[in-house]
Amino acid sequence: HWIEENTDFPTLLNNFIYIFGFTDSHFRSLFPSFSSRISTLERVMSCNGVKDYLTGSFFHMQSVIFSLQMVSYQQELEQIGYRIEDIIKWFFEIYLKEEFKVENFVYHSPSKGCSMLEKIRLIATEIDSVLKQFQIYCENGTIDRELLEIGSEHIIFDQIPSMIDGKYLYIKSEKYLYFLYLLFSDQSMLNHIKISPYYPSFVECLTHESIYIDDCTDHQKFLLQPLVSEGIIELSPTSEIKLNLPFIDILRQFHNKEVICYHHKHNQATSKLLSTLLQNDDIEVKSTLFSAPEQDYLNYMLNKSKFSNGMDLRNKYIHGTNTLDEQTQYSHYIEFLKIMILIVIKINDEFCSRELLASNTP
Repeated sequence: HWIEENTDFPTLLNNFIYIFGFTDSHFRSLFPSFSSRISTLERVMSCNGVKDYLTGSFFHMQSVIFSLQMVSYQQELEQIGYRIEDIIKWFFEIYLKEEFKVENFVYHSPSKGCSMLEKIRLIATEIDSVLKQFQIYCENGTIDRELLEIGSEHIIFDQIPSMIDGKYLYIKSEKYLYFLYLLFSDQSMLNHIKISPYYPSFVECLTHESIYIDDCTDHQKFLLQPLVSEGIIELSPTSEIKLNLPFIDILRQFHNKEVICYHHKHNQATSKLLSTLLQNDDIEVKSTLFSAPEQDYLNYMLNKSKFSNGMDLRNKYIHGTNTLDEQTQYSHYIEFLKIMILIVIKINDEFCSRELLASNTP
């Protein structure tokens, strides 16, 4: 009923965020395989090559769910007379022009009579096209068609710039990577201060239990010292171990999503901590359209430039080495649609964030 009663194109696109959860509230994609979602048993039992993209059961389950959502949403929209391909075309050619004065953005959507193979080959080339157009806009402030037409370089996802300075934050120091292990790993020695009930991490244990420093062994006390020194945990007057919640929120984001979006709103305590970590060179800033986990996901799905076990979907269809099985082609088309929707979400976030930051600048 919601879809039938709210058929304006902005809402139909927003459904991918707020109903299907393709991204979180900071527009970080949930498509990638995150290290925190791969269990220790999966790491030990799996046979991975040195250059493999590491995945686990959670990644594959999540991927199937997102694909089924896309399939059912596509079918639902077609029943009421809409095509996702036309909504994507509207975003690039009408919405960006009317909302942000972006001229000359072109997107070619497949016609209704196209075969599945033709649709896939078109969307595979359009992924490259829209990313090149966005890159040219970032570098020149306008889309120069002549400049676009003379360029024949491959798209490299980690080289597509952002219009937002200091967009993404990543952990840089080995010290903080070790802290993530101590706080969030189910293999951490700090995770066994209390045997029962079992908690999957030290942070979970402190969240639900009252733990005192005297409950710890000498070795655990030794591991806790740097966490106390950094202000990540604190000792109360009764020697109870307490979490510094703003600090834990930052580290939990780094653990779960591997990246923090610096340009999105944070509370005062979190912003102050992030500034301190930047000054101490414990985290680093990068400004790209896609975050590092998103770049790895796209490389895994579309090519084999980085991962030996990549799906290589783009290259297979561009170079004519694709499968001829129509059912498999359809499943691949759904993957391409998911990626194109992700690109739409990321580019929209770029323009909206730029406008918001500009309006907040004195």
